[in-house]
Amino acid sequence: MRLIAFPPRGLTRRRFLGQSSLALAGAVLNPHIGAEFVALPARSSRAVGTFLQPVFDPHTLRQLATTAIEAAIHAGADWADVRLGDHRAYDSAGATLLCGYSLRVRIRGVDAFTGGTELTPETLVAAARSAVTIARGLASLASTAESLSLAPTPVVTGEWRTPVEIDPFAVSIDDHAFVSESVGGMYDGPLLRMGCRVNAWYRWSSETRVFASSEGSLLTQFLTNVDAGKVVSKDHWRHQWANGERVELPVPSVQPCSGGFEVAVRPDRYASVQATAEDVLRYAALPSQLLDVGRQHIILDGALHAQLLGSLLPALSLHRALGNDMDVTGASLFAPPEAVLGQQRFSPLLHCMVDTGVPHFGAAAWDDEGVATTGLPLIVRGIVVNYLSTRATFPALAALLPSGRMSNTIPGAIPGTIPGVAYGDLSAPPAEVARSVSVRPSSNACPLPELAKVLGNGLLAHGGWTWMDPAGNGGYIYPTMMGEVRNGNIVRRVFGPRLMFSTKRFLPTLSTVGDASTIGATMMERSLSGFPWVVTRQAVTAPAGHYRDIDIVPRAFASS
Repeated sequence: MRLIAFPPRGLTRRRFLGQSSLALAGAVLNPHIGAEFVALPARSSRAVGTFLQPVFDPHTLRQLATTAIEAAIHAGADWADVRLGDHRAYDSAGATLLCGYSLRVRIRGVDAFTGGTELTPETLVAAARSAVTIARGLASLASTAESLSLAPTPVVTGEWRTPVEIDPFAVSIDDHAFVSESVGGMYDGPLLRMGCRVNAWYRWSSETRVFASSEGSLLTQFLTNVDAGKVVSKDHWRHQWANGERVELPVPSVQPCSGGFEVAVRPDRYASVQATAEDVLRYAALPSQLLDVGRQHIILDGALHAQLLGSLLPALSLHRALGNDMDVTGASLFAPPEAVLGQQRFSPLLHCMVDTGVPHFGAAAWDDEGVATTGLPLIVRGIVVNYLSTRATFPALAALLPSGRMSNTIPGAIPGTIPGVAYGDLSAPPAEVARSVSVRPSSNACPLPELAKVLGNGLLAHGGWTWMDPAGNGGYIYPTMMGEVRNGNIVRRVFGPRLMFSTKRFLPTLSTVGDASTIGATMMERSLSGFPWVVTRQAVTAPAGHYRDIDIVPRAFASS
């Protein structure tokens, strides 16, 4: 049983320090204020980090974490853990500083949580005492059956740092603009001569994150990530957008990842952008028409396929599959776990895995419960073999999988240790959130042109977004651009109607998977319970996929 309780928070919305594009160099954040939006100069030869210094040094954060744990135990908690973070983020729109903490205490198997953005010893001590008072009151009301045990984990101490060749906060604002801007940037001249434009975004983040528990764990991690993407479009895209005929393709080699500025200036980037621009021009030269309603086979490019499969991740949360908080989060397509684990629910071509190591987005050595991170297979050959779990929910999963419950030939079917996928925003308790998930491509050569030949007749959809009900009631797809395929060749662009499907009928029809050259990426937003509810981001990568029988419906019906 768990109750989330929150004291008054500090400032949580981004706010400008000034109305112009200029901000004072070396802006310092008051530790009593949790978040600040810093407007940086539009052009400067100075490094981003000179405008955006960390607020706390690691030693201070460790001292604050120890203070919070000691205060909780002294107030009467049986167990406690805490997460503290000092987070910096930068993109062309500006920069953000965010500091905060999340503290969890336990009394007789009942949890209480508190989080905030004021990092002072006095605030943390008061928060710990308040959380203990709430947990004690709840424990007096809870029955033994409601109390949940935590899965045991080793006591760990240490540090880990994302491998970085070029610190993005040591790079000048001018150099950041050069690799991201469509006008005056590194791709501008050649692409304009081709009649194309590039739109790129790089959201850099650097965070010092400290974890401590009453069991004795004390961890410090220095994490660097980038939310990146790049699309190439025809230079008259505004007119085409107004008519639903946008000609735009994502650059597959630009994906969210962990690492430094080196990922933005890799030598292969220009060749990838050039090849994408040539594909855009071929599409732009095709005739276009309104797509008729009906039912068709379809190929989803890597980015759109990643969006589709990423929509499944909330349903693979064990907390949700067990029916906890159903009135808040809803039902799960994969419930109950005892009837789903080891069962064929998808095409045998589908292999889905949680990635926790470099260079994947969100890479870390430990999760937000101090558990060592490991790669975790979720779906193998279309069989659900695992759920996303935390220390609180893992015992329920282990109880469902006694020895011999499923075949040992299915990798990951019988979890021996906690997977290490707990993630807590600085104002939310740890949740079952995989920061990076990948779908395995085909080991055989199968680029998009080959997939089109296999398709024969149907649709090829690029970019856009999808929505799928985690309870399995269906979903829809809104591609940015679609091509009509006839006899294995793209003959025209089509637009207008939207695509809908029945989840349980559509997903098992995956019949062909593209190779590594078709991999695309997307960032999925996931809501976490907090005060207010907060949104975290998950990176999903997938190859292109060929599905059968998707319904094409009028736009008015799709939006109703």
